Amino acid sequence: MSNSTRLALPNDFAAKYDAYMNSNYLRVTITCGSRYVTINRQEAKLTIVDTFAAIGGQTGLWIGLSVLSFIEFCELIYWMAMKRIFLWRSLRQVKTNSEIGLENY
Repeated sequence: MSNSTRLALPNDFAAKYDAYMNSNYLRVTITCGSRYVTINRQEAKLTIVDTFAAIGGQTGLWIGLSVLSFIEFCELIYWMAMKRIFLWRSLRQVKTNSEIGLENY
C-alpha cells in the first residue's frame, strides 16, 4: 500500500498504525465521574402579569398625583382670585364711603 495523501506518512503506516499512534499521540479517555445528573431549574420571581400589574400601579399612582396637583393648582388660582375680588370690593367700598363723606362716622 502506498501513501496517496498529501501528509508525509511512512510507507508502512497502515501496517504499523497502532505502533505509530501509541508512540506519537496522546490518548485521552474521558469518563463520567458520577452517573447522577444534577438538574438546575430557575423560575422567574415576577411573571408577565406581575410586571404589567406593577407598571399599571405606578402609572396610576403618578397620574393620580398629577390630577391632585392640577386640582391644588386650580384651588390656588381660585383663592388668589377671591382675594383680589375681596380686595377690590373693599377698596371700592372705601372709595364709595369717602365720596359720600362717611369716613368720619
